[in-house]
Amino acid sequence: MSDHGVTDIAENMVQEYYTPARMTFWRTVFYSLGNAAGLLTYWTFNTYVQYFYTDVKGVPPEWVGIGWFAFSFWNAVNDPVAGWLSDRTSTRWGRRRFFIGVLAIPTSIAFVLVWLPPFEDGNTIALLVYFLVIISFYDMLQSIVTLNMDALFPELYQETEKRAGGSSARQLIGFIMGTALAVAFTPTIYGEWGWGALAVLWGILAAIFNLASLIGIQENPAFAEQEMPSWREQIRIVFSNRTFLIVIGINFTMRFILAALLAVLPFYGKYVLRIKEADLTPLLIALLGTSGISVIVWQYIVKRKGTRAAMLMSMVIAATLAVPLLFTTDIRIVRIILVFLGGAIGGTILGPDMIFAELIDEDYVSTGQRREGMYRGILGFVFRFPPGVVGLILGIGLALVSYDTNADASWRITFAESVNVSGEWATLVCEPTGEQYSVLDDTLPVKGESQIYELTPDPKMPTGDTCTLMINRSLVSGESESVVISKVEPSDAVIDIATDGNIEVTLSDVDAQPAAVSQIIRIFLAVLPLIGLLLGIALLVIYPLHGDYLRDIQQQVGALRRAAEGKAKNDDRVQP
Repeated sequence: MSDHGVTDIAENMVQEYYTPARMTFWRTVFYSLGNAAGLLTYWTFNTYVQYFYTDVKGVPPEWVGIGWFAFSFWNAVNDPVAGWLSDRTSTRWGRRRFFIGVLAIPTSIAFVLVWLPPFEDGNTIALLVYFLVIISFYDMLQSIVTLNMDALFPELYQETEKRAGGSSARQLIGFIMGTALAVAFTPTIYGEWGWGALAVLWGILAAIFNLASLIGIQENPAFAEQEMPSWREQIRIVFSNRTFLIVIGINFTMRFILAALLAVLPFYGKYVLRIKEADLTPLLIALLGTSGISVIVWQYIVKRKGTRAAMLMSMVIAATLAVPLLFTTDIRIVRIILVFLGGAIGGTILGPDMIFAELIDEDYVSTGQRREGMYRGILGFVFRFPPGVVGLILGIGLALVSYDTNADASWRITFAESVNVSGEWATLVCEPTGEQYSVLDDTLPVKGESQIYELTPDPKMPTGDTCTLMINRSLVSGESESVVISKVEPSDAVIDIATDGNIEVTLSDVDAQPAAVSQIIRIFLAVLPLIGLLLGIALLVIYPLHGDYLRDIQQQVGALRRAAEGKAKNDDRVQP
């Protein structure tokens, strides 16, 4: 299409145009707070909601996984309809700002309610029904706010260099004040003050961020006045766009990669690395902190090489770094891998904004209309599936290896001879905390060649500590002078019966779950992101908006904009 033809299109548009205010540094900062709000609640939800309802509330993992996957289909109606309405909305506050301002507080309230189910732990049916209802309500509101926030990006930033700078600032602020808080500090907060306090704190912050973002947003009112096709025609146009279908696939794979890493990490920390909840924070900071900071570097690569080339480079490096996670359980090595993996993934963080804006440009040149809301609505529908797919895979996988939501860590102590015990005959001392737990006898001894006791500490045994079980010999009497322990399950133990008055059994890697649980979690952490990365690389290879074709599209968009701005100025001159 020639510049002359583009100008003709612009001149024939019936709406008035104006030149939008320049996106200054401070306007970008305020606009970016909306991204921080969305990422804060989105990643808290997607990282911990399955862990919360499975490991904390006791709902079977396959129920949660299947329920979450089924809930994803709600977005087949929710997001596209919200996008269609957003494109057709016209109010004195704008078409996007209106939805953000009205729904900021209700969305935060719905988020809080996700973590405050009014049912006792273990009431699986009631908890599952509540889970499905409340996440559908919360996700509907969150989808509308996020959709309108993202749909503003192509309008606020128009050239590639400005978009790269705006996207890097938006993602950096979003990751530092949103994702980093959500994923890295959530374990510390709920470990110290509980899930209710966490939900209220994050909900208040999200509402504040969303409302503050309105300061940085100035919409073009002319876009709200354009004639838009019917719903059916909009759907036909959107899904006949081959570029959009590729963009859908790329966005799915990027969301799947992060969803897999973040959903599996809480289980990985507990059952593979054997660390406490608070110790998960440094690992998540290693992954997400470097991801956020690295966008500063990746924006320059995008400006120099283009969006497609930068994303390909990012995914190839990340795929290479994901492989070692299959073979190590050393927390120090894992932390180093996550630092470099996060830095590599940073290149894909800029991708969604950039390829979305490029898609809108191509559609604008082809049709003379801007339908950011409709495209973003369909993408919003796609965005909800990756966590659901990961949840389904993780839930079914854990169920297949006999993951037990009600299991408490315990030891089976097998004595080599017939013994009698009395009183509180054992004490558990755990390092490095130095805490002591009394050990209760929950089962009767099994008669036979040996005596077997199943010991469960009270309160629940900590995972990841090296503990010493002190058996008081004066309260354990056997047929011989020395009490001999022949076996300790499920972990290996170092037994010392030479101490005065006590038998010391030093245990580590205490785990209530079958060994296969830790194995499948380790596989999921490495293999699921790797699959997503390989699919993303294949889709980027056929992504058409790069090189000369992209430059031609951007030139035509610039001509459209200049013609529209010239028309607006001419209209102003002829007014009395």
